[in-house]
Parts: sequence; structure tokens; C-alpha cells
Amino acid sequence: MREIEVEDDGSFSIVVSEEEMTSLAVLVLEDMDDPSPISQPQVLFRNDRIEAYATIHATGSTEVPGMLAFTVDILDGEIVVTREKIDLGPLPIPESLTEPVTEMLTEALDTWILSKVRLCDHRHQDW
Repeated sequence: MREIEVEDDGSFSIVVSEEEMTSLAVLVLEDMDDPSPISQPQVLFRNDRIEAYATIHATGSTEVPGMLAFTVDILDGEIVVTREKIDLGPLPIPESLTEPVTEMLTEALDTWILSKVRLCDHRHQDW
């Protein structure tokens, strides 16, 4: 577990590598109740956003490449995931499918950060 030092103004930084984010994606997929239609996830930090690539297994033996691009921010102490783009092969993705993906990402990031990070309070005390 990494320690995070909190600055005097209350701010702090979390540094996560592409490998750690890819591992998180693998863990989230393995933790799903039903077998996931997603395999071979790869997370990259590109174009000022997070780009997650994977193979999507459709009905039968059809496989298509998928890509989800999003940003992550903290707003009022909450993790906010903003979906920028979803590609599934050459097909357009309906909004009814993209919102659950965004919610799943937000929940996974919340869980991962809270399980891996411990905030260290460095406030001075009067003795």
C-alpha cells in the first residue's frame, strides 16, 4: 500500500501506471458474476485521457475490437468519470449501453482507490 502525503492545503496526488490500470481492469472482469464478454484489456494513457482497449465477444464466435476513452476527476470528494468515446468495431453504440459502462468504471475506481490508498494526515499539533 502506498502512502499519500497530504499538502498543507489538503491536496494530494495519486500516481497510477498503465500496468496498474490494466491489472484493475482484469480484476474487475474476473470479479463479474457472469462470464464477461470482454477479454484482453489494455489500458493506456493517451491524448490527455484514459483509453481502454479490449476484445469484445459478441454472439457466436464473433469478436470485435472495443475502445473506451474517458477522463477521471475528483469533484467535491467524489470520483467523476467522464466518458469521451466508445468504439465497438464499426458499430455505433447506443446511449443505453454507454451509461452502465460509465457507472461500472466509477464504482471500480472508487473501490480500487479506497482499497489501495491510505491518506496520511500531517497536521501539526500543539503540545
